[in-house]
Amino acid sequence: MTLLPSVHRRTFGSAPWAIQALLPLLLLLAACGTEEAPPPETAETAPAEAGRTSSFDDPRLDSLYEDMMAEMAPDEGRKRLRYLQFAFVVDRGDGNVTRRHHRWDVWGGRYRVDAPVEAGRMVALFNVNDPTGTDEIWLDGAPLTDAARSDSLAQRAHAMFINDSYWLLMPYKWDDPGVTATYLGEEELEGESYEVVELTFDAVGLTPQNKYRGFVDPETDRMAYWQHFTDADDPEPRFTMAWGDWQRMGPILLSPTRVDLDGNLALSFEELEASTTVPADVFTAPVDRPTTGTGGDS
Repeated sequence: MTLLPSVHRRTFGSAPWAIQALLPLLLLLAACGTEEAPPPETAETAPAEAGRTSSFDDPRLDSLYEDMMAEMAPDEGRKRLRYLQFAFVVDRGDGNVTRRHHRWDVWGGRYRVDAPVEAGRMVALFNVNDPTGTDEIWLDGAPLTDAARSDSLAQRAHAMFINDSYWLLMPYKWDDPGVTATYLGEEELEGESYEVVELTFDAVGLTPQNKYRGFVDPETDRMAYWQHFTDADDPEPRFTMAWGDWQRMGPILLSPTRVDLDGNLALSFEELEASTTVPADVFTAPVDRPTTGTGGDS
């Protein structure tokens, strides 16, 4: 393995696209809310910070990331993305499936989570830029009115957003605020050669002590593997996941599967949609819009 260390630390401001990174493998969290109110209209223009707003100091890292973004989000695809939906699905076997449904107005910040929690099934509506100030929570179809319980569930719903969306969008987040990206050079994995970038974090996200490595295929300019280190000082990764079956979804590419090195499906994404327009009937109460996907949720 060739090591060519070079480091760049991001300091510029955040954007709705740039969710604060990091999280453990299975973070089971939820949300909260109160009275029903008309949802705000979506923004009509992209945030000024959407897409890339700066370059890395290391020319090799900057070129690598530019090539990856040109392949995965061409023609300013990140900036053009207005709507994202997905279901985060973990199958532990024997019918034990966790499925969390996400809907995101990327420009406007509106967010909807439909997920199982200990007390039942939660639907949370909030704004990712102000999660505890804009939340509405339903439990098994009934609005929650207890303020303390709502606050607790609102925090869990926002954590679901951070965790689950990062598992989907990690390659797009190397230039997030508070992320230090280091180009490590070339390394072989599973008999193939990849260019490796290491990510560490400066007090951002749910688990800033983590360290990640992304393995970029120089033939496709797509991330092929993700290594997760529980602690930045750990010598070996907790796990290595293959990101495959990349699919063009509107303005960006998305990978629906996370497979370990033994070939086991660790988690997957269903209901994937990425669009330059926002559907009109998405950010509504559960009685107005039942979530697609049935059976096996827990």
